[in-house]
Amino acid sequence: MKKFIYISGILAANLMFLGAIFKVMHWPGASILLVASVFTLSFIFLPAGLNTAYRKSQTQKYKASYIVAYIVFSFVFIGSLFKIQHWPGASLLMLIGIPLPIVLFLPVYLFQTRKDKEYSMINFMGIMFGMTFVSVFSAMLSINNSASVLNNLEDQYQYQVRLVKYNYERPQILDSSDPIQEKANSICSKIKVLKDNILTASNNPSVSEQFKSELPNVLAAKDNVDIPARIVWFDKGSFPLTEIKNMLEELNQSISTSNTIGDEQKALCEHILSVKPVIYASRAQDAVSWENNYFADKNLVMILDVLTRLERNIRFVQTEIAKI
Repeated sequence: MKKFIYISGILAANLMFLGAIFKVMHWPGASILLVASVFTLSFIFLPAGLNTAYRKSQTQKYKASYIVAYIVFSFVFIGSLFKIQHWPGASLLMLIGIPLPIVLFLPVYLFQTRKDKEYSMINFMGIMFGMTFVSVFSAMLSINNSASVLNNLEDQYQYQVRLVKYNYERPQILDSSDPIQEKANSICSKIKVLKDNILTASNNPSVSEQFKSELPNVLAAKDNVDIPARIVWFDKGSFPLTEIKNMLEELNQSISTSNTIGDEQKALCEHILSVKPVIYASRAQDAVSWENNYFADKNLVMILDVLTRLERNIRFVQTEIAKI
């Protein structure tokens, strides 16, 4: 049994470590590794380890403490998994799981060991340290964008959607055969496909369905980070963000070399459609790439807002060029 416990513990630790690395790097398979690690930890290693520890104790006392310890730690681990994966019910699980070590396990442990001199202050301090670590770890996982911030971002996104819809319906954009207009339309089509893929994967209405709706659509999974990251950087054998960036560079090049567009309009177009690295005053020596600045580690509503703003800027450029 001891060998089995060691193997299951090492397996769970390695799966969790690999899952964390895959999750940070947004590699495929991260979810499978994390689910496998938590399953191994909660349903194989913990029950086997606690059962063996209880049976090997000389007096086999404090059975309730072992049972409560298993319930508490399993609850915390499963709640953490739900939070990392952005599954429904994660907030409720974390809300219950964070206080469990203090509210449930500690009272049971103190009550059962109150008259036992074998349990020294060192054991007590070790348990307190472990519970503090679990509580802090759970609290850190629960830190998230507040509902008001997410709702504000969603309002901005819905406003940008209406602006894009208004500009898209202009005849000088739809009917133009100008090569620059065609390139701009191609980029907007690419952005629309990317947004549709993100919306579909997160169980939201497509862009076309949102255009048809007179009222703003309430986004589901608006704080999800994993879904948009997986689709924006690499989706179905292509690199959507890289393709959009390259198309924007080609559009800027066409505008800058055009003989019919004035210098002032060229400068405006270059500014609002720029994909150059971003340099911040606080860290002037480190230039941040366009894609990392606007898309890295952003949640669903943030990425949709950025893509829609980009689409709005392209439509604005098309309108300005059509006036010439």
